[in-house]
Amino acid sequence: MRDGDRLRFTSSRAFGPELASAWWLCVDHLRVLDAELAACHDLLLAAGHPPLAVRSVADVADFTRLSESIRCEGWEPIDARVEVSDVVGLVRRLGGRQLYGDAGGVPLRELLANAADAVQARKALEPDQRGLIRIDVGADLE
Repeated sequence: MRDGDRLRFTSSRAFGPELASAWWLCVDHLRVLDAELAACHDLLLAAGHPPLAVRSVADVADFTRLSESIRCEGWEPIDARVEVSDVVGLVRRLGGRQLYGDAGGVPLRELLANAADAVQARKALEPDQRGLIRIDVGADLE
């Protein structure tokens, strides 16, 4: 239903613990819809058109409030997403010298392993495809 400039979704029945994955799937879809509405709003305004009557999904960022309209019974949704506020610090602690030491060839080995994994993944999806990994050693990177 429309609630001001937001869409509010409700459930006719509560989601029990056995349907928790369905509830989270619903939340994922509502997040996508919310992002699409926001993008449409911005696009319409930038093009000089009037905006849509709704521009977001109500309570999609607040699981406690969302679970009041799309009800949960016998369990409580908890936002356990990991958000990294210091990406540079995380990479410094988990990558680079901390992870690989001073071995100079390790980054190249990791890139090759990633490329080989990508080739194998594509081959699994499309068996007739062939992959090619090309390495230019000593190429000017500047």
